[in-house]
Amino acid sequence: MTIVAGDGGGIVFRGSDQQMYRFRVSSDGSYDLMNQTQVLTAGSSNAIKTGLNQANQLTVIAKGQQIYIYANQQFLTSINDSASSSGRLGLFAVNFTKSTNVAFSNVQVWEVQ
Repeated sequence: MTIVAGDGGGIVFRGSDQQMYRFRVSSDGSYDLMNQTQVLTAGSSNAIKTGLNQANQLTVIAKGQQIYIYANQQFLTSINDSASSSGRLGLFAVNFTKSTNVAFSNVQVWEVQ
């Protein structure tokens, strides 16, 4: 994911009409993971490249109730949450303070058994 302009973007996973998870990364190096109703974990990391036009590889591993998140192959955090166990996958951009443009490339999805 590359933030070309604006605030940030990320991955939506295990999405349905009632529930979803959202892993967001901002151009200032902060991140959060939330479900439909609340922030589950948030922080910042030197693993996240800051500024515009910086490519960040985002990884989510969701197996059962365990969810692990990574940026640029470095572990950020994990949570245990059972709000949703399956669903759709998507990519998004957020514009908290200004118009945002995010580019995604080389997206890969694997099913974990």
